[in-house]
Amino acid sequence: MDDIAAIIISNDNLTLNYFRMKLKLAKRMESIRPGQFVMVRVPDSEIFLRRPFGIYEYAGSTISIVYRVVGKGTEALSKLKPDQKTFVLGPLGNGFHISEREEYLIIAGGTGIAGVHLLATTLKKKARIFYGCSTKEELKVIEDLSRYSPSVTTLDGTAGEKGNVVALFSKYMKGVVKKDVEVFTCGPEAMTTSLR
Repeated sequence: MDDIAAIIISNDNLTLNYFRMKLKLAKRMESIRPGQFVMVRVPDSEIFLRRPFGIYEYAGSTISIVYRVVGKGTEALSKLKPDQKTFVLGPLGNGFHISEREEYLIIAGGTGIAGVHLLATTLKKKARIFYGCSTKEELKVIEDLSRYSPSVTTLDGTAGEKGNVVALFSKYMKGVVKKDVEVFTCGPEAMTTSLR
């Protein structure tokens, strides 16, 4: 784990209040495992604590995070421009341990996709992705995963199945007979608890 100087490459508004920030690190991080996270310093004198973010993408010395503006810290983060400097502490957490399975199932809700995106792109077509959000506008967050044909739900029914992702996943699991599967999830506590 290192505290690494970084320069913002881009900080794009994907849709609604969702953003993707790409950073160029001064040096490569040690070995990164899908599911790990980093702590990003918000370069604002009024924001003292760093913010934790799942590692969305990582290649060489470039790292990306996806976040949703929900408070003062992420609001300040959303206003940062390319070439601004910050610090990234990581990788943190244990990440996912991937065993050999017949099928991998990834379930995420909202910004929870940020915590499993690296896993999805690592497993590629070996994984089946289930994603739930409020409305079709939020599906822009997972556009780059469309090649893996994710199963989606929206609470308002504007795309995919109407309802929550747990109901869709439960329906899928009823059809799974004697399959060696592993389930990975990231999202609100209520969602992950209901999967147990």
